[in-house]
Amino acid sequence: MASNIRRHARASVDDMANLPAGAMVLIMTHDHGLDYDLSAAALARRDLAFIGTIGSDTKRARFVNRLRRAGLDEAALARFTCPVGLPGVGRKLPAEIAIAVVAQLLQLRPVAAAPAHLERPAMAASATSAPRPSGCGTPGCDPACLAVASSDGRR
Repeated sequence: MASNIRRHARASVDDMANLPAGAMVLIMTHDHGLDYDLSAAALARRDLAFIGTIGSDTKRARFVNRLRRAGLDEAALARFTCPVGLPGVGRKLPAEIAIAVVAQLLQLRPVAAAPAHLERPAMAASATSAPRPSGCGTPGCDPACLAVASSDGRR
């Protein structure tokens, strides 16, 4: 597991205090009460990059009402994401939820510059409008694609 990823089999409210500034918090338990407590503790911090929990619009409405009554202000509530995941990606199957959540987190992460050995030289505008002779030619495909189609059209 990467050093910047923490997985807690038994999460507690105290865990929120130990997270580094800028951490992205994704709360996914089978206990709505624990989800609420963890969300409230995370939202009490102003230095976390993302705070979200799996759920529904109904769960969000209930949590927001409780969080408001607990004294959280609108700025804190605006940082609360429930349900998590990009809208329109899949339905309610676990794998689809996972893909939607990962896509959302990827959108939010800071993108560091690519290491020099991975950077491609900038392509001329004319090169991006037509596939390279060795490219696959699929509409929308990266012009630098080096896939070669077989005689039956498969790559």
